[in-house]
Amino acid sequence: MFSIFKKRKPKDNNEENEIEADIDDPGMVDISTNSTTHTSDTTLDLGNKDSGPCRPILTEYKKIKFGTQQRSFRSQWYNECDWLEYSVQRNAAFCFVCRTFGSENSGENIWIKSGFNNWQKFLVKSKKHSSTSTHLTNLSKMCAYKSSLKTGSVVTQLSSAHKKQVEINRKYMSSLIDVVLYLAKQGISFRGHNENLDSLNQGTFIMLLFINKINIFL
Repeated sequence: MFSIFKKRKPKDNNEENEIEADIDDPGMVDISTNSTTHTSDTTLDLGNKDSGPCRPILTEYKKIKFGTQQRSFRSQWYNECDWLEYSVQRNAAFCFVCRTFGSENSGENIWIKSGFNNWQKFLVKSKKHSSTSTHLTNLSKMCAYKSSLKTGSVVTQLSSAHKKQVEINRKYMSSLIDVVLYLAKQGISFRGHNENLDSLNQGTFIMLLFINKINIFL
């Protein structure tokens, strides 16, 4: 009857640390305690717009226990997912496209902030992520960014086209002015009797423009 006054023996801390990774949790697994965790630390060893995705190829990656098996990241996954990058510091996979070109509050945080390392479900989860509308939108943003590096932005292209047109117009006006000054200096009449397109003699002014390959009808 006095057993109710007995003190309960405190749990050994080692028992708490022996909890295995939840194999059904698609999130990040903390290797030190084998419990799931989600962090928002962005100071990772990952790539940027200039360097591209970080893809270290190691002889051996850190392993995580799933049930009775040890699993780790595989470098061949790079070939299956061109958006994939890996953080050695976090031992987790990230989506370079969504992390770099997506908004902070869009997409799946597991691929952007905390990282994915449920390796036994990687193929299924990565395929699912690749088909999401958010990922596809961010992918189009990345393609547009790469295109702008080669041809310039839309504003730059419009500005270049405008400058080119201004240069053409200046040459055109300069040629017209030269012809006008020449005829005025020589006292020659500009117009002919028939200035139609099918006329054999459209007048001195038009004929001089034709000789100098200047299109008066632009």
